[in-house]
Amino acid sequence: MLICWASQKQKTEKKISIDYAKTEDQLADILTKSLGRQKFVEIRWQMIED
Repeated sequence: MLICWASQKQKTEKKISIDYAKTEDQLADILTKSLGRQKFVEIRWQMIED
């Protein structure tokens, strides 16, 4: 709970920004899940563009 409280405090103080990301748009999936070729390529391109 301490991490959650600290994150909320930083958000309130505008030190960090927390944005919603749909499940299918999670870039971390490339590192944590076995993806099909098409999804892997999509995420890889998103990472290169950002």
